[in-house]
Amino acid sequence: MLFAGVQSAKKHGETEERLHNAVTWRETPFFTEAERAALAPTDPAPLPAGPRPGLPPSGDRRRPYL
Repeated sequence: MLFAGVQSAKKHGETEERLHNAVTWRETPFFTEAERAALAPTDPAPLPAGPRPGLPPSGDRRRPYL
């Protein structure tokens, strides 16, 4: 699905530079104020600190890979 979105954006004139920098939109000069206003609500909300019900502690999930 992501690939199709990128391909569509390119067909509609979006540049590689802007596509590659979309995740760092706050730090790059490639986006207008209107685009920044539209992108702002897409930032993930911070998660609360501490354990979350139903999830093991983060160390336990990583242990098999360390």
